[in-house]
Amino acid sequence: MQGHFRILFLYDVAEAVNLDAIRSMLESRGVAPSVSLTLPIPQYMRFEKPPVVEPISSIALETGERLAGKTKYYDYGVVSI
Repeated sequence: MQGHFRILFLYDVAEAVNLDAIRSMLESRGVAPSVSLTLPIPQYMRFEKPPVVEPISSIALETGERLAGKTKYYDYGVVSI
């Protein structure tokens, strides 16, 4: 049996976030941030500035299952995990 379980945490951290600064900080740490979103996305739901996506290292549970995640930084001051 397989399945997916999603948990989403949203944090309002500021009035705005400088995505270029976040991107350069992640790149200096050796992380390759992406700006893609999960497809398919309707044309009318696009971002003027797409979020910067940082992958989170996967975690192995005692049962052998793995948890994976990502952090998304949005220019309007929201961070989602």
